[in-house]
Amino acid sequence: MALFRAKWNIQLDGNSQGQSQDVETPFASQVNELTATLEGFNRKNTPKINIENYLYVDVQLPSAYFKSPYKELKKICANFVLLEDIMDLIVPASRRGNSNPSYKSNREFVKRQIGESDTNMYQHILSATCLGTLKERMGGNTDTFKLNLNDLNRKIIQFRQHGGTYNVEKSAKWLHFLVSFVSNSEPAFTPEFLRQQYSAQRKFDTLFEYVVKRPDLKQYYFHRFKELNPRQAHIITLHSGLPTNATGNATENATGNTRDLPLQYEGAQYSIPLVDNSSQMKPLGTSTMANGNQHYFAFGSNMSVAQMNQRGTIYGTMVPAALLDHKLAFNKRSKDGVQSYANIVQVEKNSGNVVYGILYMDCPPETFRQLDQYEGVRGGHYKRELVQVVVPVESLTRAQSQKDPKRPRRSASVGSEFQGWRQSGIQAKGNHDVVLAVTYVAGSNFICNDLLPRRGYLKKLLDGKGWLPESYFRELSKTRTQNGVF
Repeated sequence: MALFRAKWNIQLDGNSQGQSQDVETPFASQVNELTATLEGFNRKNTPKINIENYLYVDVQLPSAYFKSPYKELKKICANFVLLEDIMDLIVPASRRGNSNPSYKSNREFVKRQIGESDTNMYQHILSATCLGTLKERMGGNTDTFKLNLNDLNRKIIQFRQHGGTYNVEKSAKWLHFLVSFVSNSEPAFTPEFLRQQYSAQRKFDTLFEYVVKRPDLKQYYFHRFKELNPRQAHIITLHSGLPTNATGNATENATGNTRDLPLQYEGAQYSIPLVDNSSQMKPLGTSTMANGNQHYFAFGSNMSVAQMNQRGTIYGTMVPAALLDHKLAFNKRSKDGVQSYANIVQVEKNSGNVVYGILYMDCPPETFRQLDQYEGVRGGHYKRELVQVVVPVESLTRAQSQKDPKRPRRSASVGSEFQGWRQSGIQAKGNHDVVLAVTYVAGSNFICNDLLPRRGYLKKLLDGKGWLPESYFRELSKTRTQNGVF
C-alpha cells in the first residue's frame, strides 16, 4: 500500500502560516486526519486562500516500484504527462500549464523535447531505462514541477497541481483521486489508439474509466469541470465508457478478466483485409472455405489451449503444423515497452528454418474478430497474414472426423498418429500436405530487438508441448526471459 503524506500552506486573517501533517497510516485514516484538521481550522478561523497557497501531496511508493525496469513508476509518469492537460481543467486556472514557476508543467517540458504527439510523449517516458533518465525526461533535478520526482531517493513522488483549500470535500476528493491514480496507473491499459491528439472528452473518459476507475470521482470532477470552465462546459459530457474504437493490446492482460479489458469493437466496424505475406508464395486456392471459415496458425501464446478457450474462440479441431522458411523471434514490443512477445520473421528460401505451432481448423469469422482484439490489430500491434503451413496428411483425416465448429473445444490431446511428428517434425515419415491459414505478424512500428519475454508468457508457448517436435520444444524452453531460463 502506498503511504500518503499531505502538506498544505494556509493563510489565516492575512498571516501566512505553514502547516504540515505527516500521516503514515492506511489511506482512509489519513483522509480522516486531514478532514479533522481542516474542520478544526474552519471552526476557529476565517481562512483566506490565495494562489500561493498549496495542497501538495507526497506519495511514498512501495519498494517494488523502484526495481528495474521501473514499469510501475514509468506508467504513473507517462499517464500524468498524457493526462495533465485534462487534469488542469479540474483545478483552478491559476494552477494550469506553466502559470507559476513553483508548479511547472511536466507535459510542456516533454513537449519541448519531442513535439506535440501524445503517442510520442507517452512512449518517450515509458522508454526510459533508468531512474536518472526518467527523472531527466520529467523535468530534471528540480522540485518545481507538478509531478515532482526530486525525492526518489526516499521513494517519494510529489503532486503539486492542487491549490490550497480549506474545503474539506475538495481536499478529501483530491487525496482519493491521487491514490486511485497512483494505484491504477500500472495495470491500466496503454492507449495505443493514440494516432492523433486526444480530444478533451477522450482524455476525460480515459482518466476516469481506465486509470482512476472511480465513478463517484468521475461525477464529482465532471461537475468541478463545469464549475471551473463555464465557457468550455460543452466540450465534455458525462457518460460511461470510451468509444468502441478505443482499445489497447489486450494480449497483455494477465488476469484474463474481460471486465478489465477495453470495450469491444462492434462487429460492423471490422473491415480488416488479409495480407498475403510473400510475393513468392502462391496460395493454393482460397483461404476461405465454403462455410466462410478459415484455419488459424498459432505459434505464440495461443499455443496454450487454455488461453484460447478462455478467450472464447471457436474452432473445429487442432493439428500440428509447420511454417517453412521462417524463424521465431521475440521482438514484438509490448504496449508498456518493457517486455517482448513472439513474432515470425521470413528468412531465405530453403534455409531450413521452421516455426512449429498449432493449426486451429475451421474457425468462423467471430473467432478472428475475437483474436483481432487480443492481438491489438486495430492499434497496429499485429496484423493478419496468410501463410502456407505443412501438416501431416493423417491429421487432416482426423480433423475431418472430429470437427465441430459450432462450439469451442475445452480439451485437446495429441493422438498416437502424431508421435512421428513429435520426434522428427517435417522430417517424419508419411505424407504431408500444405494448408493455407491465417496468422498474426507483428506490426513494423512495434518491432524491438532489445527486449526479453517474461517467463509467464513463455510458459504459454511451452503449453503447446504435445503438438511440437521434441527438439523444437527443447530449444524453445531455453529461451532467455527476464527471469532467466526455465
